[in-house]
Amino acid sequence: MGRRAAGTAIVAVVMAVLMACGASGPGSRGLEVSSVKVHGRALDPYPGTDVPDPAAGAYAPELTGKDFAGKPVRIGSEVDANGKKKVVLFVAHWCPDCDTVVHSIASWQRGHSLPANAALYLVVTGTDRRHVNYPPSAWLAGAGLGQVPTLLDSAKGDAARAYGLTALPSFPYWVFLDEASDVMGRLKGALSQDAFGAVVATLASGAKVSIGADGIPGGGRSATTTEETTPTTLQATPTTSEEATPTTQEAAPTTAPPASGLDWRSILGKPFEDPEVTALAKSCGPGSENSSPIAGPLVIQPGGNIVCKAKGFELVLGDHLQVVAVDLYNAEQDGFNQFAGSLPFGLTWSDDYQGVESRLGTPDTVYGGNGLEVESIYDNHDSYSVKITWTATHKAPEDLAAARMHSIELRQA
Repeated sequence: MGRRAAGTAIVAVVMAVLMACGASGPGSRGLEVSSVKVHGRALDPYPGTDVPDPAAGAYAPELTGKDFAGKPVRIGSEVDANGKKKVVLFVAHWCPDCDTVVHSIASWQRGHSLPANAALYLVVTGTDRRHVNYPPSAWLAGAGLGQVPTLLDSAKGDAARAYGLTALPSFPYWVFLDEASDVMGRLKGALSQDAFGAVVATLASGAKVSIGADGIPGGGRSATTTEETTPTTLQATPTTSEEATPTTQEAAPTTAPPASGLDWRSILGKPFEDPEVTALAKSCGPGSENSSPIAGPLVIQPGGNIVCKAKGFELVLGDHLQVVAVDLYNAEQDGFNQFAGSLPFGLTWSDDYQGVESRLGTPDTVYGGNGLEVESIYDNHDSYSVKITWTATHKAPEDLAAARMHSIELRQA
């Protein structure tokens, strides 16, 4: 059976049942996010079920990271040289569909076992302390999936992007791999217990699944997913419930003022069509996804971010293409050049931890430490929410004193 045919079979089974969903309660233990190393070329963005998947048959990159206990986790052919096929499921703790699917899987596992040649991995992404079911460690343990191998995604969603999840939300997101880590199929949406069992059996056996004449499993109605509004800043942001076609803004000469001359607070809440926001996007020049030197057209994915690495800023767009956050970057942070304009509230990149506190006061919350970058959170400073990420990975006074700012995120409070 060819890989592309196998991918069609997998997606056919998965599309059999997609559901809506609920919620559960919080708890706490161990790590909740962690850095991820990606080995290999990222998969093409997932296009939805209406067109052929460009990643069908492609080799999925190996993901290396940690679980909640800090133990190493790898998803890739090296770990599965024993011939296991893989279900890789990306979930976010705040997503109702994810809550449904993790409980469905847990219920299925109480009466069934995975085939000997199949393995299930969870990737926890989109983690946000401010939203429901945090921390995800307690959420998954409470659902009964605490023993499933789980990789924690980075705050930027490196694992999700490497596997082609470029339009968030759209959780849960499934990637099905054969024993060589080649893609057999991908899908977004929740599954019932029966659908999960069927897709696992199909993955393990390679058996062909019949599809109706209209291309829909069983010849019935088309399945849909429930899209949620993302509560966190990842590299990509929400889409609507249907896969949208990217809009290409051709780079052209423009008299737009440089990013350094704008008041960032003035654009929060404005739509992409607003002349000030459009001018900002055009000021990036071509190839906004690349650091300098840049080349190619500026592509605006509906619900995606305007990423201007050459000028050191990112505009986070909501599901209606309105600006919901502005991220400003220091040099060498995620490939961004240093933002050269005026920073909010009179801050400068040379300000140290104490200097920032002298300007903004004591943070409402300080996250990170224990190997994770420290974040200073100001819930409401002058009617804005401010998050400052530091180079320090520990909260000891000497570490904070030597830290410099990595990035500044600004939102309306």
